[in-house]
Amino acid sequence: MRSCNLARTCLALLLGVGSLEMGAAAHAQEPDRNHYISGYAALGGGGDARGDNGFGSFDLNPTGGIGARYEYGILDVLTVGAAVEWTNWGGKDRNHFIDISPIVRGRHTLAVGDFALELHLSFLVGLTIAPLDDNVSDDGGIGINLGGFVGGTFFVTDQIGILAEIGIQYHRISADSGGDFTLKTTQLMSHLGVVIAI
Repeated sequence: MRSCNLARTCLALLLGVGSLEMGAAAHAQEPDRNHYISGYAALGGGGDARGDNGFGSFDLNPTGGIGARYEYGILDVLTVGAAVEWTNWGGKDRNHFIDISPIVRGRHTLAVGDFALELHLSFLVGLTIAPLDDNVSDDGGIGINLGGFVGGTFFVTDQIGILAEIGIQYHRISADSGGDFTLKTTQLMSHLGVVIAI
């Protein structure tokens, strides 16, 4: 009888220690991430630019740029923050967009072995400053941008991850070129970068 009681006690202790170790491992794989700082390269393709008041339309050549974001996790499944992005776009003549945008991102974390994969869906809407080429506008323009992206961040450590996402970005710019006109661009965009989460 004493042997049975001793065996039960030892088994209970082993299970308790094992549960604690499993809990610690799970916590290490999925740490709390509240602050996100990211930098990325932007690459766009396809799409077109359209303007009124005699501007016409043209297909967009590949777009390149860089961006940075800060986000704060307000819920386990939601972050909010701001993004700043510079892109160089155009057809025959190259122009620039500087986007300053609030961002809302829904997220869901999956365990992948000893690592974590954070899937997300992001939405941006904000201000665009457009230093346009003289062939487009004498004084540049200002307007809005809208974007929607789907992607993920693969965390190679608890705090450092690789960001990859793809989506659609839209710009609407009011400018002057011998008269007021509106310029609209729509393009498929991708982002690839690094995320630091603390």
